[in-house]
Amino acid sequence: MTSDILQSTEFNNFLDSFKDSAREEISKDYFHVDVVAEAYTQGFKDGEDSSKQSFVKDLIDKQIEGYKQRYLQAYILTNNFLNSIASNGTPAESFFINIHNSNPNVIVAVKDDYLLDDEFINYAYSNIFETQSIFSNIFKKHHLEMSLVGVENLDRDLLTCDGYNYFEDIKK
Repeated sequence: MTSDILQSTEFNNFLDSFKDSAREEISKDYFHVDVVAEAYTQGFKDGEDSSKQSFVKDLIDKQIEGYKQRYLQAYILTNNFLNSIASNGTPAESFFINIHNSNPNVIVAVKDDYLLDDEFINYAYSNIFETQSIFSNIFKKHHLEMSLVGVENLDRDLLTCDGYNYFEDIKK
């Protein structure tokens, strides 16, 4: 299952399309990269710009890779969650991922009847909590938000406006 996900280029291509957004998001929680680069390069005698540019490039590349790893892991864990609820006889209809926040947000759409079933709710949210715990153990400074929503009257356009640009319908 995990190898199928990693080989799937659709989600990886989607993530690659947001590299510039990642750069903007990264800068919100840190010192401006030029300030850090200035302090780093000051120790060099020659002060060449090439060392500063190389440092800045490496720093940005590292942050983008971390960003990509968080969202790829969110995708993998979401698929594991979907397999778990499907094996319980309550498959999801689709899921949506918002990668515009510093923490991934996932919405799983299920039949509205499932949301009225206490057994499903207990099972699903226990699995959601476990999924979130796994994510938090991997990425100490980040967390995964995951929730359920009924599929009836679900407006995909509004979800897209809220930043849930990636979605998949579950194949049955």
